[in-house]
Amino acid sequence: MSDIVNLHAHDFVLGPREPPKRQRKPSLKRQIKAAEKAGKHVTSITTVDGTTLHFGPDGSAASNEWDEVCRVKN
Repeated sequence: MSDIVNLHAHDFVLGPREPPKRQRKPSLKRQIKAAEKAGKHVTSITTVDGTTLHFGPDGSAASNEWDEVCRVKN
């Protein structure tokens, strides 16, 4: 009787337990897709580090000289 080990029923039925999987943060693409599915139009996103990403047409009416320099000529 001294050789009896503390066993649980789930060890026999389910096998050894695996540690829970670490859940990843959702990507920006998935977050945008979920927001648009909910009926919200995404125009910009601000990341955790404070960077703001703007989507869609350029909102500035004034032309910048660097816009002309940086354009790729076809």
